[in-house]
Amino acid sequence: MPRAPRYTANELEKLLGQAGWETKKGGKHVIKMVKTGKPSRDDPTIEGGTLPIGLSQAILKQAGLADN
Repeated sequence: MPRAPRYTANELEKLLGQAGWETKKGGKHVIKMVKTGKPSRDDPTIEGGTLPIGLSQAILKQAGLADN
């Protein structure tokens, strides 16, 4: 089984942006993504830098982009 890729915060921001998510102002090293029509408690928050595989997959799943 192929290993899931590691993503940087910028790569995840780009992937979510292509899926209709918009960047909202976050903290100093935090990117908050929002989507119209979704409750704000379901908005993914992306920390800066290269993220661990599990966290990358959890963010993609929360955004509805992962199969699992």
